[in-house]
Amino acid sequence: METTYIVKSGIDILQSCIGQKIKSITADDWDGFDRSYGAVLVEIGEQGIVIDNDYRTVKYLDSIEEFTGFTVIKLANLDEFEPSVLEENLKTQKLDDEILSIEIVRDVINVEWLLDRQAEHYIVDQAIIFKFAEYEWLLGLDSTITPMISMHFGKNVKAFIISTEDVISEWSDVENNDFNVTVERTVMNLS
Repeated sequence: METTYIVKSGIDILQSCIGQKIKSITADDWDGFDRSYGAVLVEIGEQGIVIDNDYRTVKYLDSIEEFTGFTVIKLANLDEFEPSVLEENLKTQKLDDEILSIEIVRDVINVEWLLDRQAEHYIVDQAIIFKFAEYEWLLGLDSTITPMISMHFGKNVKAFIISTEDVISEWSDVENNDFNVTVERTVMNLS
């Protein structure tokens, strides 16, 4: 099974970006919108990293389901970037700002069957926040079932992260009250 959180190698890549300058961000079709349906290319120094939110198969209760989650990879060169759309639908935003720190907002979603008290736990990274001197840049999940990345720039970008109440609602089955869902949210600070 696959994970719905950023694995250690991805966290190490993000950690290596701190103190470096972002030159540009390239993503599909986010011109005029605050969302991207594909991979986001972040040009940092002479290297590129790709932050993607795509489907992966996960054991969920007694079945296999498709959920989304972030993946972070480092490219040997920028030409390796494979967008999910035609090049004319890509937008590149030029930047020249040093990354001071990065936060990962992580949820542990607990699903407990009420009849037999059996519990399952799922780790989902809801957002990655790049912090600069004057502003922040958020890449957030809109949902764990839709592979979209919401992107926001500003001073209080955490306001755009899906709330724990919305996560509980998304994971709950309104027609079947046989289980209870709770969420524990933490913030991992890379600096």
